[in-house]
Amino acid sequence: SGTFTLEVTDANGCISEIASTEIIVRSTLDEPILSYSGAACEGTSMTLFTQTYTGEQVQFIWTNNGDTLNSISHQLIINPVTLSDTGNYAVTVIVNECAAFSDTLVVEVYEQPAAIIATVAPQACVTGSEDLELIALPSGGVAPYTYLWSGNGFTATDSIATLTNITAANSGTYTLQITDANGCSNTPISTEVD
Repeated sequence: SGTFTLEVTDANGCISEIASTEIIVRSTLDEPILSYSGAACEGTSMTLFTQTYTGEQVQFIWTNNGDTLNSISHQLIINPVTLSDTGNYAVTVIVNECAAFSDTLVVEVYEQPAAIIATVAPQACVTGSEDLELIALPSGGVAPYTYLWSGNGFTATDSIATLTNITAANSGTYTLQITDANGCSNTPISTEVD
């Protein structure tokens, strides 16, 4: 880069006026290397990022499946992620009018599992010898599921949690959270035992 001048002398010894021009030579940019925080569960957050660049004018243009996204940083934060955020991400970095393009990064978002608890009938006139089953009915996500029941001093990790030898002391709120094979968990749900 710099200013270059030219002066021409012809065969007769005549000299031209000096002409000058400024030439700007920019170095090529390093290719942006994409990374991300890992596959995310629906409803959580995810961050994609590339290295930082320096220059007078630095611009980041993020895309997913060819659609431009709203981020002007070396980081793209998606919070909360949805299933529609699954796709092929890329970033174009422009520094002082020179552009560099990343490879495509395939990003997957996992479906959040859901669950319901089968209806629990009121327990009238118990003698302390009855058992009560709390039954989880999972859906979505990817099986197998793990289960965590809790409430009223009780915990269990089976899809059917059994309260044994129930009495009035077992009345209360029982909560269920399931986690699927991708490590995604549902929003905890609960049921009342009367």
